Amino acid sequence: MVVKVYGPHCASAKRVLVCLIEKEIEFEVVPINVLEGEHKNPEYLKLQ
Repeated sequence: MVVKVYGPHCASAKRVLVCLIEKEIEFEVVPINVLEGEHKNPEYLKLQ
């Protein structure tokens, strides 16, 4: 199973990635552009 990490390219999302790397957990990064309002997209909001 691959963990999906949704978020912008900022420090808070990077902290999650560091933890996953340290634990050797496979992950996929799904970038979210907050400046373009992608965090308000109905498909993204369904995930919460």
